Amino acid sequence: MSTDNSLGVLSSLSRADYILLSLPVLFFGIYGTIRAFVETGTHALAVAAVICCLIVADGLFVHPPAE
Repeated sequence: MSTDNSLGVLSSLSRADYILLSLPVLFFGIYGTIRAFVETGTHALAVAAVICCLIVADGLFVHPPAE
């Protein structure tokens, strides 16, 4: 029986890598979702940017990368 992990590269990623991968996905997902319900794109852009800034702040200051 093989104990090889089927996730491959995904299992070797660090928390910082997951943050970097999630930023564009969350930004466009949040922007698209809010844009579907709100008429102006300014509100959607602002909310998506604030959420991404909070994730970056978490990755830099709350859980800083360690070597």
